[in-house]
Amino acid sequence: MNLDLWQKARFGDKEAFCQLCENHYKILFNYATSFTKDRELIKDQIQDLFLYLWEQRNTINEIRVITIYLIKALRNNLLQHLRRNQWNILNDNFTEDLNFFEEMNAETSLISHEIYSQNEQRIRQAIALLPKDSRKCCFLNFIRGWTTSKLLI
Repeated sequence: MNLDLWQKARFGDKEAFCQLCENHYKILFNYATSFTKDRELIKDQIQDLFLYLWEQRNTINEIRVITIYLIKALRNNLLQHLRRNQWNILNDNFTEDLNFFEEMNAETSLISHEIYSQNEQRIRQAIALLPKDSRKCCFLNFIRGWTTSKLLI
């Protein structure tokens, strides 16, 4: 009987297609609850499946058992949607983690810069306390990169 409805639907009989959908809706809904408890998602996926079936009715190869075809198609659609949704959740979590590390890197960079500035200021103050010749040696050593051997010549 369902196969007859499908054959009529393939030739554009909307009433036969609606009857086919009504005959299978409850079976498909109950089956889909084994994958997810999200009732709205299940309803949307079943509706999408029936819409696809109607739009592609002329291009779908021969179906021997319409119930098995619908169950397999719904299962594939649900699994694909759930995988894609899980990837989005994982991707969102990854982005949040990445943002956290970027913030940490920015914060770490600011802290490092501040510590460097404080150390530079301390060194300048310490050098300022040295005698003139020692300050000159420090200047030549640190600023120009001269080694101790060059300083002694």
